[in-house]
Amino acid sequence: MDKNKSNAVRSTAEDREIIRIDDKFNKITTGSSKLFYASLVALNILSLVLSMIYINNKQKLENANIVLENITWNTVVLLFVIFLCITLLEILPVYLKNYSRTKSKKFGIVFNSVAIGQFYEYSTVYGNGSKIMSTKYQTLKGVKYNQAIIINYSNKFFNNLSFVIYSFIFLFLSLFLWSNSVNIWLYILALLSFVIYLIYVILVLCFDIYKKSSINFISKVIRFLYKMKIIKDIEKTYGEFLDKMLIYTKGLKQNKWLTFTEIFSNIFVFFLKGVILYYSLISMNIGDVSMLGELLFKCVIIELIFKIWPLQRGTLIFEFLFIVMFQNLFFEGYLYWGLIVFRFFDYFIYIIKYLLIIMFDKLISKKQSLIN
Repeated sequence: MDKNKSNAVRSTAEDREIIRIDDKFNKITTGSSKLFYASLVALNILSLVLSMIYINNKQKLENANIVLENITWNTVVLLFVIFLCITLLEILPVYLKNYSRTKSKKFGIVFNSVAIGQFYEYSTVYGNGSKIMSTKYQTLKGVKYNQAIIINYSNKFFNNLSFVIYSFIFLFLSLFLWSNSVNIWLYILALLSFVIYLIYVILVLCFDIYKKSSINFISKVIRFLYKMKIIKDIEKTYGEFLDKMLIYTKGLKQNKWLTFTEIFSNIFVFFLKGVILYYSLISMNIGDVSMLGELLFKCVIIELIFKIWPLQRGTLIFEFLFIVMFQNLFFEGYLYWGLIVFRFFDYFIYIIKYLLIIMFDKLISKKQSLIN
């Protein structure tokens, strides 16, 4: 076998995934793809405008001056402090993983890679670009490819595991407390999403122990999807899925305290995202603490539906879900203002953060090239 052929042979799951990442990275960063991402942002802005018109026709919007009278600078500062806590908690597991595997203390690289991953999670179909772009950014900054893959892929798995735990708590409590507060069809859709993610989590956790049974199950599922014409290339999909399972399994082998920190951080992030919406209720003087549980439960339902919607963060359906879920909590006229606050901290602030990082990164690169 000649040198070129030997270089092309990839013997581990990570090595094979490197080829896929490079291929997908080239597709994600094309001009047409960037135009698609920009159109999604524009589509979300348009959705907000159209929802404002709809809500104003159904129930007249509360005057902005009246709303702002209740919102002090302390309120604004506190909302951004909560978001800062969310940001740090999102970064913490990746930073600890990165340090445990590479002994690197470069916080900036981790901060940027997480923010870039979040942008592509919100901009690509089913968020498939998230792990790819986070991994690629870290490798461009000096992290070994194999290490970056395990760090980012395992971080994604633990995020899903944490959400399964968090959503299970609220779905269980809803049987006794809020069973009639959500449309039955939305509740069933959320349960379907929960079952899909629960199976995925169990499969990863059991893969190393029951490898043969897990592989047989994966094979049957992929054959079924092929028969349903959901996938086109059965061999390619099988190989790719199996490699990801092997990578996830390697990512599970970490310090127990790191695992606990990762799960706790993620669960607290989900909680704080709901608190932002709750605090906006309180700041408008239209809510009290008795609403917190129901509000957090409805946030879980929305998030579960988001996870099976192809366009991430609920593009084209967010406003509809928000109106249906929260019209009983936000008094007449205040619904749209709550929608704006929630959408800003749930979506637009991540887009802004990504654009600032890209601009700053380019300025640093230009400065270094001039120095060199």
